[in-house]
Amino acid sequence: MSARSWFVTFWAVLCVGGLMATTLLDGESRAPEKPAPSIRPPLEVDCELLALRLEEDEALAEAARQSDGRSGITQRWYGVPEECAGRM
Repeated sequence: MSARSWFVTFWAVLCVGGLMATTLLDGESRAPEKPAPSIRPPLEVDCELLALRLEEDEALAEAARQSDGRSGITQRWYGVPEECAGRM
């Protein structure tokens, strides 16, 4: 096979590969966009029940601290949902 034949064959293979890649990429971009599936459904939060449980927890901690005769400051951090943050 001559050099010219190799060059023409190589060029044809590149052109066909480029056309196939373009067709695949165009097909993906035209596909209808599906919404991402939700991993977990949104939870409904009862902020008043959460606040009541936090108050009970604090009361139990205070009672335990007084029964031990300890004095001092105890700092606790609580994570609450955004919808309840203003109510706590």
